[in-house]
Amino acid sequence: GITRIFPRRATWHMQSEDVALMNYERVLVRPLYNLVYKLRWIQHGNIQLYIAYIIAAMIVLLVFVL
Repeated sequence: GITRIFPRRATWHMQSEDVALMNYERVLVRPLYNLVYKLRWIQHGNIQLYIAYIIAAMIVLLVFVL
């Protein structure tokens, strides 16, 4: 109970989880992160290799389009 004329300041904090955000993370973000994590061996820091990846991707796309 109240024992003083001016009681101390009371605080209250409530936090609820966003269900949509949790499901978005579980369904989309985590599987995509796992896929990217498995493909990290592709990144070596070699610019010539990156250009070769781009050219190979363009050739594959041209084969599918034509």
